[in-house]
Amino acid sequence: MANVYLPTMVVTALATVTYLVDVDAVAARLDLSLSILLAAIALKFATSSYLPQIAYLTIIDKYVIASFCALAFSAAQHALIGWLDGEGWAAERLNVVNRVCLGLNCVLWALMQGFFLLSWRRATRTGTRTRRR
Repeated sequence: MANVYLPTMVVTALATVTYLVDVDAVAARLDLSLSILLAAIALKFATSSYLPQIAYLTIIDKYVIASFCALAFSAAQHALIGWLDGEGWAAERLNVVNRVCLGLNCVLWALMQGFFLLSWRRATRTGTRTRRR
């Protein structure tokens, strides 16, 4: 589990770095976001040998899919900021939108970690009880 969870967690957390790039540099922000998404996809392919080949989604599979969605959501937020910049929004307003998007991204990341760890703990407890019987 650690071979997949920890690297995916770190790559997903790197999405917060994209909010530190100047809001006027939309192309650079999107480039960085999409590079992080591609790194996550490459990580998924590299770690797929660690996961069991079964017909249903495991908890770690769901976590990786949620990470992809979070990274895509981050890229969409950067595209929104770029669109607002093109519509003539003032830099101060764009910075506020940027901070709100950063906050949403951090909350989403924290919720993903909590949900995954609780689900994993519940699954291991259930598995332990089943083995004892």
